[in-house]
Amino acid sequence: MEGGRLRSGARGVVARRVGALAELLQAPNNILAVEYLKAIYDQRLELHPLTVLRTGAQHDRFAEGNIRSASELRMRIGAGEDVSAFLPRAAAEIFARLTDGRYSGVVLDRTFHLSAEPADERVYRDAALLSAGASDQLYLAVRLAICRMVLPRDKAAPLILDDALANFDDQRLAAALDWLAEESRSRQILLFTCHRREGDYLRDRAHVISLN
Repeated sequence: MEGGRLRSGARGVVARRVGALAELLQAPNNILAVEYLKAIYDQRLELHPLTVLRTGAQHDRFAEGNIRSASELRMRIGAGEDVSAFLPRAAAEIFARLTDGRYSGVVLDRTFHLSAEPADERVYRDAALLSAGASDQLYLAVRLAICRMVLPRDKAAPLILDDALANFDDQRLAAALDWLAEESRSRQILLFTCHRREGDYLRDRAHVISLN
């Protein structure tokens, strides 16, 4: 009788733990965390995980402020909402700088396609219809704006760009390098390239180091 109660109690403990684990794995971020823990264990890595309570945006509810989770954006897009407002405002400002004022707006539609607004028109142009250089400028502007939003200057995390300016003509290249040179005064920027023109243009800048 005593052994039966012990076995029954043990099964109850296991059932509760399994239930708790199943509930835990309902959240996408918890699933991802468990996969990270498994990888650490399987690869015998000398890493010590630290759990941090997530606040603000969650996968199952909307947040306040400027930062939105990917799940929320998918939910809003699925509902037919315009999510352009959640693009960092700086995206349009940086894009205007990179294009020397030829474009003034950036829009993200419900299919996650970017479009650009020419300064002298009110008709947005899909990124796929832009020249290779203008398209690269658009995506670079959005990436830089997102980095500025999630990695503010007071945290000064470095930016790493790998041949991001390859399709830029000389005029576009100069505008992009001028912007990056300004940004590099508040954060480190590592620009990898297989061309010489970036180094030639930046050669006389006091805070630029070229590694060949």
